[in-house]
Amino acid sequence: MDEFKKWQLFDLASMAYFGLLSLIILIFHRGLSNWGVYILGHLLIILAICALVWGVRKKPFRVLVLVRDWYPIPLVVFGFEEMNKLVTIIFPYWANSFVVGLDKAIFGVHPTIWFERWASLWLSEVMVFFLLAYFFMGAVGAGILYAQKRREEFYALSLNVLLAYFFCYFLFLFFPAEGPWVIMRDIQTKKLAGGLLTRLYYSVEISGSIKGGCFPSSHVAGAFVVALSMFKYNRKICYGFLLVATGVAVAVVYARYHHAVDSIAGILIAVLAVWIGTKISQRWKMRHLRQAR
Repeated sequence: MDEFKKWQLFDLASMAYFGLLSLIILIFHRGLSNWGVYILGHLLIILAICALVWGVRKKPFRVLVLVRDWYPIPLVVFGFEEMNKLVTIIFPYWANSFVVGLDKAIFGVHPTIWFERWASLWLSEVMVFFLLAYFFMGAVGAGILYAQKRREEFYALSLNVLLAYFFCYFLFLFFPAEGPWVIMRDIQTKKLAGGLLTRLYYSVEISGSIKGGCFPSSHVAGAFVVALSMFKYNRKICYGFLLVATGVAVAVVYARYHHAVDSIAGILIAVLAVWIGTKISQRWKMRHLRQAR
């Protein structure tokens, strides 16, 4: 059977996410300007996914197949960016005191402030290296599986990644919190110096950062979901992914984008996404095997 000609779980997960988010917007749209545009956009995304699946079934052109298989990457970016206006739609408050207090209760200090004693140009460059590497982890992991024509594992990885990000986006709505770079400026005593990589990263991050998407860290969740998934799909390179993911978890705190509890929550979300995604994928596979008999 041609796997790409069937509905995949990441198709259903994507449509379910945007459908549920549209319902939330419909119920809690007070204070959200142009709320109908969001719902219309989500409807168009759902229709586009249906059209892609139908189109590949009828005419499996190479370009169409590539778009159909790889659309989750831009979808994740879109979902993150639109949260910039949606994080306080359900609860019109900031949970800043919750995450800051939780950090202090667990560690006895403010981790982002504690890191200042170690701040240096070379350490900033190392931390930024991990943050830049994060942007490529999903594409590299998926690309390896895709190049090896391991479509089943590729689709399973795509599902795990989408679940991790979608879980994070929904939690943003219940714990709208801002990062230390916003709410802890008054007690930060040292500017983080850096070199070329640092300047490059900040030029990218400034254009793509959102206000309120802090808890949990979708950066950490996205990095660890790839690393943990690759542990099952490709043991030879998974340790490199785990190293980068660990670096990302530390770097987001060092660079003041996230509180330490954001990183911890991001790791837990990744573990949950891999566990749920694996269970669902196994049942999905068994279902198709029974239908093929």
